Parts: sequence; structure tokens; C-alpha cells
Amino acid sequence: MIGGRIPILKNIMETSNMKKIVAVIFILLTGWAFANADVYIKIKTHTDSYYDAGVIMPAEDSIEEIWIGERKIVFISENQTKIYDLENNLVSIIFPKNKIYAQSPLPLDRSKLLTDQYYSQLQMFKIKGIVRKTDETKKIGKWKCQKYELETWIMDEGNRIVEKDISLWMTMEVPFDLDMYGKAAANERKLRDPRYDDDLLSEWNKIKGCQMALEMTSYYRGVKRKYYEEVVEISEKNPPEGIYSVPPGYTRKERLFRRDFR
Repeated sequence: MIGGRIPILKNIMETSNMKKIVAVIFILLTGWAFANADVYIKIKTHTDSYYDAGVIMPAEDSIEEIWIGERKIVFISENQTKIYDLENNLVSIIFPKNKIYAQSPLPLDRSKLLTDQYYSQLQMFKIKGIVRKTDETKKIGKWKCQKYELETWIMDEGNRIVEKDISLWMTMEVPFDLDMYGKAAANERKLRDPRYDDDLLSEWNKIKGCQMALEMTSYYRGVKRKYYEEVVEISEKNPPEGIYSVPPGYTRKERLFRRDFR
């Protein structure tokens, strides 16, 4: 009986050792993948339906994404991709629909990126505003957020037009370098709407953290519109191949026209 047990015991020991080896290999492989993963942020946007000039405009929904890698950050929306190379202080603005792109040194100078005519037009309709920090906090998902309020407007013959009330919810509880992210975000605001006034941007850029939600109500010619953004995912993933580079076959433009942004 004893002699019959020895092979069984040997088999058990060999099986146990094999499981340990497999476990070690799994840890090494997943650890390598984790070390090479980047931060992925998924944002849902929504515009309410609204009534304008006798027509009901339908609600709109879309997805925006952010990838954060080693000294590079990519902002992806429906019509544009912006690659911020913070190692070389360069931004690439890509328009997939027309397969064109432009590049500019950082910090971004809109007067050099845009054509003279387009930039001059924007100066006539600068968006001005004020920024306020509130005492209000809340959790969005698992992230504790601080509320900031913005009021923006355009001056036209001494009157405010296109007025907007904006609530921003910011968090410091993120798994990436907020200083690096903040540098990219400050330049991204200049491209988000090229009409933003430098004084407004200066105050806006003092807000620290990552934006987790935005709630905006705009008023223009008696029409009220509501728009929302909310981060629904922050995770670590392996980025798609080529996400931090301009796709091959795209044509470079030295300066951008208004029509390029449509």
C-alpha cells in the first residue's frame, strides 16, 4: 500500500509545482501589461432638444475619449483628434473627415495656427467671462468633486449676447499626473472654442484637477439650450496602435481656415 502511494504523492507534488509556475508566469505577463497600459477616459455628451425658429431640433448624444500616455495626451471627439506631445511641446490637430492636419508649438498661439482672416473674425466675437469656486461638493461615480461656476458672454454693441451658465465638477482623485494633464487641458481650451478671451482662459486655467462633469445652459435670441458632459469611465488599457501619431496619408496644412473646423 505504501509503495502504491509514492507515485500518487509525486504526481500531486508535480501538479502543485506546475500550478505555481503557471501562476508566476501569469503574474509576470499581467504585470508587464499593466506597466505598459495607459489611462483611458470615456466621456458621454448630451445636448437636449430645443425649439428654434419654428423647428424642433433633436437631442444629440456623442462619445469623446482621452488617452494619457508617456508625456503624450490625445483628445478624441467626433470631428477632431488633438495629440499633445508634451515631450516636444507640439500639438497635432487632426481632421479625419478631410484627412488633413496642422501642427503648432506649445503653448498654443492661435494667431499663428489660424489664417489671418479667420483669426481677425474671431477677435470681433471674443467670449468673455468670470470663474467662481463654490463650496459645493458631490461624488460623481467614485470620484469626489468640487464645483466651479462660469458665466460667459459675447459683447455686441454694448450688450451681452450668447450668454452661458456653466457648472464644472473637478476632482483630484485620478490615477495620472495632473500637472501634465493640466498643461494639455489649458491648450485644449484654446482649441475647444478659439473665441475664448485670454483673461477668461487665465482664470479658467487656475482650476486644478480633472473635469468629471460639465453642465451648460446657453441663451441666444430667446432660445435656451442645455448641454451636458460626464466622465463614465477611467481605466487602464493598452492604447490602440498609432493613437499618438498622425495617421499616414494625411495632408499637412500650415494654417487653418474656418471651414476646416466644420
